[in-house]
Amino acid sequence: MVHSAVFHFDQREFLRRTWANKYLLRSHTMRILFLVGFKRNKTNGDIVQEDFIDDYHNLTHKGVMGFKWISENCKTAKYFIEIDDDVFVNIFNLIKTVLPVVEKHPRHIFCYTRVNNTVARNGRHAVNKHYFLGLLSHCTLYDVYLFGILPLVTGNVSLFHLPKSQCDILDAFAWDGKAMLSLRNYNRRQ
Repeated sequence: MVHSAVFHFDQREFLRRTWANKYLLRSHTMRILFLVGFKRNKTNGDIVQEDFIDDYHNLTHKGVMGFKWISENCKTAKYFIEIDDDVFVNIFNLIKTVLPVVEKHPRHIFCYTRVNNTVARNGRHAVNKHYFLGLLSHCTLYDVYLFGILPLVTGNVSLFHLPKSQCDILDAFAWDGKAMLSLRNYNRRQ
């Protein structure tokens, strides 16, 4: 799953020609998905779209859209990665060194974690204090946040049982990219 912006045509084409080329590996089946917001583009058959504004603050919509698509269309996938369209992956090194390790751990998420992290109030990732307090009255936020350039998930994503919380997931987590990471925490309260 590659988070991309509607207007990032060149980045997507570069990835299609390099490490994300589905014909590059003969020993592995690979499928690339570009997650973008509203605007139609069916030229390459590798773009998943839903009706939302393609904006940095809507990254959660992209992530949920990607998980939904994978859970419905890739039920036999052994693993998947989630990246941005400005990340280059050495796919040969990933297959040679990382996959043999992670394949031994079905239903795991491999990435960095932060525990009890403070909410950013300045910069690109800033969360408005009043908006944040409004969210707290509607749902429970969790203490462990997953992050990193290349989170890797093993097993069928639908088996992680991402249950609805006490509020609408998309509304509750739309305020910043870090919130999507808490949604991915498979140790969530059921």
